[in-house]
Amino acid sequence: MLHIEKAKKESLEEMCNVIKSSIVNLCSEDHKNQQEHLDNWLSARSEKKMNDLLFDKESQAFVCIKRGKLLEYLI
Repeated sequence: MLHIEKAKKESLEEMCNVIKSSIVNLCSEDHKNQQEHLDNWLSARSEKKMNDLLFDKESQAFVCIKRGKLLEYLI
């Protein structure tokens, strides 16, 4: 069963890992597995930048959890 809850800053590292994994594994047609392009994409998803985006006063972030594992986040 999936569980949706408001994102917590304690989940930030795991949220970053989810998006980075998605970029590496699902967006290869876009970055063509070229390390320079991949590095640019991934650097834009640093914990600092993701924190600023996800926990901005005007943003609401949620996470989707299944069996204790964070699967996805929503903004």
